[in-house]
Amino acid sequence: MTRTRVIVGILLWLGGCLITPLGHGRDTAAAQTASEAGQTFFLHTDDPAQATAELLTFLEQHQFEVRRQNQRLLIVQYEGQPFLLELRGKKGEVSLVVVLKPFTIEPEYRNTLEIRAWVSQLNQRISFLKCSLGAQGETLVMQSHLTFVDQLEAQHVRKFLELFNDALRTVVETVPEATQYLK
Repeated sequence: MTRTRVIVGILLWLGGCLITPLGHGRDTAAAQTASEAGQTFFLHTDDPAQATAELLTFLEQHQFEVRRQNQRLLIVQYEGQPFLLELRGKKGEVSLVVVLKPFTIEPEYRNTLEIRAWVSQLNQRISFLKCSLGAQGETLVMQSHLTFVDQLEAQHVRKFLELFNDALRTVVETVPEATQYLK
């Protein structure tokens, strides 16, 4: 449990570093250089489908293995793991890239009170992500998000996915029931 708390603390600290908008608490010349080098995604529209298409193009340009699931969802493969990304936001407002990681629940635990209680306990133990059960009770979805205002750097997306993936591995390693309940 102590290891989880340390990781949560690190993630919260890094999350605060990752969401600092360009030009705020950073060198403006460095921000301009990143922008000129195409390292920054700019949210130019309030249309969710168009914004998702632009984010897809941006991620592809920065060597992310990504494909479009539908109008609003992207699937990114990171370190061999699939993550769902959904862009939620509007120009000039605080926006989110919601990151979802689904896990398959072992058949004998699907739709049981035991798995529902375990998911509730996970939500109480872990503050940096939200856990929920899929509609059919076959999946556990772990969710977190990356926050930004109008612009987002490729390195922040990559670092966020790295930290999210590491945190999920740690959760699976430190919560003994995870290997019992999840495939």
